[in-house]
Amino acid sequence: MEDNKEKLIIEQQELKEKLSKLTEFMNSEEYYKLSKNNRLVLKNQKIAMELYLQVLNMRVFENIDEIFVPDYSFMQMFGMTFGNS
Repeated sequence: MEDNKEKLIIEQQELKEKLSKLTEFMNSEEYYKLSKNNRLVLKNQKIAMELYLQVLNMRVFENIDEIFVPDYSFMQMFGMTFGNS
């Protein structure tokens, strides 16, 4: 297996684990004790992690040209950028 693909798979697995832990926390009583803004930040974090996991899944897929790849660039129109631009 290629070194880059191995790294992608490791990153994918680590992200799945982190996302699972976040989801578990968001289903706990502790989550609901947080302020509304803190809960909203965690919801946004979960959405970003899910999107990133989808991207990793596509990159790991062997025949990427044979699958539907969504275009999320429209998010920039709404100021939804991730990074310093």
